[in-house]
Amino acid sequence: MSSLESARRLVATALDLDLAEVCDTGDLDSIPAWDSLGHMKVILALESALGRPLTSGELAGIRGVADIAPILGRSSP
Repeated sequence: MSSLESARRLVATALDLDLAEVCDTGDLDSIPAWDSLGHMKVILALESALGRPLTSGELAGIRGVADIAPILGRSSP
């Protein structure tokens, strides 16, 4: 599974959405459930998947699925 697909799945699960509702370009502006509380859910799900807290630089850069994919990609063996 690609890191982009993994990111889509993570966001869909965190926001309790169907995978079809989260596209590769989905972000804070295009996914209604990705509000401030939803953002915290996505961050917590990402930290859980990584097994570590996100750095401040990583946190600041997350606005969409495409921003999550490289973070997940770096953690893959």
